[in-house]
Amino acid sequence: MDILAPQRLLFKDLGTSESFDCYDAFGHGPFQRRLLLLCTIALFLFNVHNFAFRLILKDVEYWCKRPEEPNGTTPERIPCEEWEYGDDAEPARMSAICEWNLVCQRDALIAVMVAVNCFGSCLFSAVAGSLADIVGRMPVLLVGVAVLVISTVIGCISRSFHTFVAAKFFSSGGVSAVMITAITSLFEVTTHSNRPLQIIFAGMLGVLFSDTWDATVAMVRVGWMLRHATFMFPTVLMVPASCVASESARWLIARGRLRDAEATIMNAAAVNHFPMHCTTSTIDKLKAELFRNEMRLPSIDQEMFNGYSMRRRALILSLSYFSITFAAFVSAFSIVRRKKSWFDHFSFPMNIVCYVVMDRLITRFSMVTVLNIWFMTLGVLQCLLSLAFGTGGVAVCPVLVMVTTALFYTGYILCLVYIQEVFPTAVRGSAVGCIFACARLGGLSAIAGRAFQRASRSDLGHAAAAILLLASMFTHEVLPRATKVESAKMECLSAPATRKRAMNFAKRTPDSSIYNMRRGRSSAESLFDH
Repeated sequence: MDILAPQRLLFKDLGTSESFDCYDAFGHGPFQRRLLLLCTIALFLFNVHNFAFRLILKDVEYWCKRPEEPNGTTPERIPCEEWEYGDDAEPARMSAICEWNLVCQRDALIAVMVAVNCFGSCLFSAVAGSLADIVGRMPVLLVGVAVLVISTVIGCISRSFHTFVAAKFFSSGGVSAVMITAITSLFEVTTHSNRPLQIIFAGMLGVLFSDTWDATVAMVRVGWMLRHATFMFPTVLMVPASCVASESARWLIARGRLRDAEATIMNAAAVNHFPMHCTTSTIDKLKAELFRNEMRLPSIDQEMFNGYSMRRRALILSLSYFSITFAAFVSAFSIVRRKKSWFDHFSFPMNIVCYVVMDRLITRFSMVTVLNIWFMTLGVLQCLLSLAFGTGGVAVCPVLVMVTTALFYTGYILCLVYIQEVFPTAVRGSAVGCIFACARLGGLSAIAGRAFQRASRSDLGHAAAAILLLASMFTHEVLPRATKVESAKMECLSAPATRKRAMNFAKRTPDSSIYNMRRGRSSAESLFDH
């Protein structure tokens, strides 16, 4: 957790691992595509595990079971402790609500299930991110996959409420650890020209695949346990997918393990069929850069590597991620979402539209500008939802919830990518893990805010979400206006235009330019004469 103690960063080489483009070291090809596939599967599974409750906790008709005839005196009112359900005649329970009697006074247990799921994700994310900076990306990824697969199997075969909730705690933590580690690994091997669009592309593929899988499994009329096991089955894909991953060369360089980094870079170059002499040249430059940085430590004066600046960025992005997750959960708990059958059919194309819009914006503006646009739009939509619920205009609420949900998916991924951009490799895992943990705390806070919905005051929950989103947008003024990679891209784009303007000016005024040069030269010579 060096990011929380800036003094510990004073004598660390934070610059060498950021001083090269992966394209110069091992090119772009199958090596990156393998990690892109791993990242897509991880994001797909993260959404699948979050959608599981929605799938198995379908609303069912229920009523209190008529008590037996009393044998003598009895109070006027008998508390309802048993229920009958509309699917009692079915061969298997269609919803876990019937299995565990999650109705009436016991429906608070649903909130407990979701809260435990969020807390597991929160805890595992912070721990996994910190460990990824200490022991490496690969060990954390492999342990996360093992925890994810084992806990998912236990959750699929358990009929006990307590065992199921405990399994969900570990599976949500495992899938969160796998996701943030996979995204970080992909980011650190992607060429500058392809990030952040590749990670956003992987994220949206994961969202679209999970939506499709959710709609497919929901149509199958089987018992909730079999449906849940079928829905969780793609988790096994992580086992072969994790086998193609390798340790991040950037992390190895940041830890000073240049020999291991050289072997990893050589292997990546061989997979991509990249010229070995170019790879060797880049490695020699890295060795020289590492030596220079060791001689001029500490590099704390640079804004990118300033410990206090990084801590400030972490706090601001934690608030932003908390806000967007809080707003996403408030919208997910909205009653209009569950009652509209067409919601899921239109949400798929809406997700695609939001992705296309973000893709176009990212190629034209800096990420922090796009982030501000997204937060402002979401804040306005939350204000409209608050007004709609408060004034009784519930008819427009389903459309607003659908649009906000699609924006949340893309905004969620954009936040993850921006976090990767503004922190150096040495503390990137800790930063991503801690900020993502704050995001899950936002989900926990939204669960506590369900009291507003019970009191028929959903407008207050959406108003709180709007305030948080707009406040987060204003704090973004402190963030860097452009990342290091974006600044390099802008310089490359502006250089040809500057040269072209200079050449046009010289062509238009050749005589005056020569005259000015001669006059300037004679003036300089006269100074030396005196």
